Amino acid sequence: YSAFRSYFRVTLPKVDELVERFLEEGWISHTRRIKDDQTLRVRAELLVLGALNQLGNGTPFRQLNANTEISASDHRIFFHLFLDRMYSIREEYIFYPRTEAELERIMRRYELVNLPGAGGSIDVVHLKWSACPAGDFNRCKGKEGYPTVAFQCITGFDREILGVSSIQFGTRNDKHIVKIDDNVDQIRNDWYSTVQWTFVDDQGVQQVATGVYLICDGGYLRWPILICPYQNARKGSREGDFSDNLESVRKDVECVFGILKKRWKIIENGIRYRDIKIVEKVFLVCCMLHNMMLSEMETRETQWRVARGEPNVGDNIWLGGNSDLTVARRDPSSAKEAKDWSKRRRQLAAHNEYMRASKRLRT
Repeated sequence: YSAFRSYFRVTLPKVDELVERFLEEGWISHTRRIKDDQTLRVRAELLVLGALNQLGNGTPFRQLNANTEISASDHRIFFHLFLDRMYSIREEYIFYPRTEAELERIMRRYELVNLPGAGGSIDVVHLKWSACPAGDFNRCKGKEGYPTVAFQCITGFDREILGVSSIQFGTRNDKHIVKIDDNVDQIRNDWYSTVQWTFVDDQGVQQVATGVYLICDGGYLRWPILICPYQNARKGSREGDFSDNLESVRKDVECVFGILKKRWKIIENGIRYRDIKIVEKVFLVCCMLHNMMLSEMETRETQWRVARGEPNVGDNIWLGGNSDLTVARRDPSSAKEAKDWSKRRRQLAAHNEYMRASKRLRT
């Protein structure tokens, strides 16, 4: 079992699920040489396993030929077919909650850690683009000195990926990407902005607020849907305790990036495709397979959350910290939005303080 996972990064039942989908949809079909269903299924299994091995370990196609007796060119052609077909059904695996019941399930997880109204964590991940064309080099080269591409991801408390932005050049910062992310625009303007949730004020009185928000770091715009920690908050103060709690919970999105990196070596080692569209498909397919595997992951409930920390230097995948970019578009955040953002953060800090005090009294 462990050896199979190390080669293909997913479990055998998930491989069977992928093979069945490709056969049912006709994405792998009979040829002049393969006319019976049994031979077709064996070939389909080998091709799918080869694609997974390429994503998980970066195995050369010629080596796949030696292991499967299927030519390297057939493996290469199918790998791109695999990316195309999986990318076409990405909305089945990566989506923000579509119903109030689905959203309530996610919000409930955050409410238990004193963040009522939160609908996920958001951050930007940068991936090394080893085959970046010379024409895009300056637009992709960030602080590390080599070209990268960026994706903004929204994740849930249980490490499911709920949304991925379109691919961006590595020099674009969080403030720029968040303004052109369709997922964030949907949360700001769709029915999510009318969802009501409750919190407790300074006096212990339950109040009602409207609109789902996401938790983030300090590199984002001051929008009411983007709540970040306080800067330079004093330890032990209301703001300090709130910031510690939020930063601890927000590490879930960083854990997701770490899981993706360790599971799919094609991401960690640098993506070696020149076509930026293929690079986007590679990352999206890895995210889809991550969500497929959530049911296979161990979950251990514990009172300890991941504390403050910085990503490892030089691991080819890191958070934030990308180069500043002069944004031509007008910043849509207004003074009213900044005021609403500040008010919401104060309310959440007061709620966190009251709930922590109540817990201490009970114990």
